[in-house]
Amino acid sequence: MRRLILLAALKDGGTPEHCLRVGALSALLAHAMGLPEKRCDMLFDAAPLHDLGKLGIPDSILLKPGRLSPDEWRIMRDHPLLGVRLLGNAGSPVHELAVEIVLNHHEKWDGSGYPAGRLGTNTPLSARITAVADFFDAVTSLRSDRAPLGDDQVFRLLECASGTQFGV
Repeated sequence: MRRLILLAALKDGGTPEHCLRVGALSALLAHAMGLPEKRCDMLFDAAPLHDLGKLGIPDSILLKPGRLSPDEWRIMRDHPLLGVRLLGNAGSPVHELAVEIVLNHHEKWDGSGYPAGRLGTNTPLSARITAVADFFDAVTSLRSDRAPLGDDQVFRLLECASGTQFGV
């Protein structure tokens, strides 16, 4: 699985460290929520694969500076389904959790996410946890186009998104 994480991270111009931080943050959040230690460990291993499907997105879209066109956005929104196809059917519990996360991590609490527009608890908790971890790491990490946000800003954003984007 670590090789898949590395491939996915390199494909979208990101870093393997982002993927690994998402795994670590997901496990920490799950632990803080009181989930069993085994489940936290599984999240640590599975959550880094959240954007695996980006391997199937053309570079012209994935690496495009600026906003995507509506057609490009439709293609980008397919990456969860592509990721599930890439993972296939291995059958281990961590693999099954990775499939669940890859498929659902862009769903939103209010049903406005993708690929299925799941509402509330219809999105698995593992994917909701991973979405928060992914968001947190994205906004607190240095990027080529912006500085990381401070803690106060991040917590305000999370609070504002609670009940719409996030439901953990």
